[in-house]
Amino acid sequence: MNPITKRELEAIFLEQTGLRPEELFSNSRLEQDCGITGDDAWELLEAIQEKFGTDMSDLDFELYFHGEAEGLWSHLLNRSREKHRLAFPVTVNHLFQVVEKGKWFAPPQVRKI
Repeated sequence: MNPITKRELEAIFLEQTGLRPEELFSNSRLEQDCGITGDDAWELLEAIQEKFGTDMSDLDFELYFHGEAEGLWSHLLNRSREKHRLAFPVTVNHLFQVVEKGKWFAPPQVRKI
C-alpha cells in the first residue's frame, strides 16, 4: 500500500475510534480487540468510503459486526452469525487491503465455524 494512503487510513482509524497509535496493530480485530462495533464500525467504514471512494456495497454489515442495539437475546438467537464473526473477523489489515483493492471483500477465515 502506498505509504501516504496507509498514513491517511491510520489517521481515520485513530480519529474514528479514539485508539492511540500504540494500540493500533495490523492484526487487531475491529470488534473483538478494538471494541469497534455498531454505529462506531458503521461510521469508520463510512469515513473510509468517503475518503478513498471504496465500494462497500457488497458488505453485509451484520455478518461482521454487532448492531448498536444487539443484546444478549439477539446474541443467543443468532449463534450462527456470532460463529461467522469469530471465524471471519475484520482486522485493521483487512481494511487496508479493502482500500487498496477499492472494494469490500470477505476477510479470510481464521477459525473453524
